[in-house]
Amino acid sequence: MNKNYIVTNLEEAHLELEQVLKDLKQDGTFGEQEFNAAMSSVYHYLNTAWNARHATESEVNELSSEHFYLWREFPSLDEFFLEEFETRNFIQR
Repeated sequence: MNKNYIVTNLEEAHLELEQVLKDLKQDGTFGEQEFNAAMSSVYHYLNTAWNARHATESEVNELSSEHFYLWREFPSLDEFFLEEFETRNFIQR
């Protein structure tokens, strides 16, 4: 697992979320367009942290356009073991 790259992306997502929270609480002009752009950035970093967790240092350093777009995709639901959570009543329908 490429912990350095995971940490880098999670830190970026964290910073973006902090800014979104600040803007939502303080800025009366922070509307849906700004929220959409900010959340797109958050998901980009979260998805990259997850999807590139096994990337080599070489893949990270080269960052091909193929990897850039592949890594930022939403993970499939089965990757998160959601059925297991449902059976434990963590997720209520």
